[in-house]
Amino acid sequence: MRYPVTELGIGGILDQSIRLFRDHFKFLIVLGCIPFLPGLIMAFLSHVETPTFGPASSTEMAPQVMWASSGLSTILFILNLLVLTFTNAICTGAAAYGLTHRYLGNDVSAGESLRAVMRRFMPLLGASILYALGTVIGTLCLIIPGIYLTLAWYVLYPALLFENLTVFQAFGRSRRLMVGHKRKAFNVVFVLGIIMFGSAMFAGMIPNAYASAALSELVTSCNVLFNAVVVTVMYISARCHVEQFDLELLTQMVEGKSRAEEPVL
Repeated sequence: MRYPVTELGIGGILDQSIRLFRDHFKFLIVLGCIPFLPGLIMAFLSHVETPTFGPASSTEMAPQVMWASSGLSTILFILNLLVLTFTNAICTGAAAYGLTHRYLGNDVSAGESLRAVMRRFMPLLGASILYALGTVIGTLCLIIPGIYLTLAWYVLYPALLFENLTVFQAFGRSRRLMVGHKRKAFNVVFVLGIIMFGSAMFAGMIPNAYASAALSELVTSCNVLFNAVVVTVMYISARCHVEQFDLELLTQMVEGKSRAEEPVL
């Protein structure tokens, strides 16, 4: 097996995540197009200026034009939010499913991962919506509950797809697996947040609005992909911590080898 199936510390999780990201870069790039391309289109649309009609000056817009501009911005914001929710759910779910199999030595293609996700798209979408609502509402309630739920549900997607659980079973499964791993997840999320913030600040400094939007979407897609890699490594590590998943796999490998060596009568 190419990757260690054992409980890892924060350094081991980051090290294995970087290695997994590097080894399966082509696989991840294919999946990364799912949130990147629609996000790029929506970003470009948001930078298209609303046409003005009539004698309104550049400093004072007519009320009808102001209302149209505001309404268009609101529609684009809601549409962008929906697109982001759908595409991120598909990308993260497919990446987590495929990487979990690849981590354990099973060669699963991007197409197979996407087909597995689409077979369970409604549970995945439902879990994504509940996750977003829970973390947003928790954040509004003095921030701390939102942080706790983000960490408790950190391995939601692998639990849902790899173990073929229902939505509510996956939430409970993730919460149990993250016992003892929340601090590790917090450190990882904190580091990724700093990188994401710095990259967004750099993208915002680019004078060309379209180039800035393209770079921003690229950074966001890379962050989604790398977070999926970290989630996969965290999931394997948490299972080894909670239920000795490493010993279970070792037993299965030994039993499989013994059966293969048995003489055929």
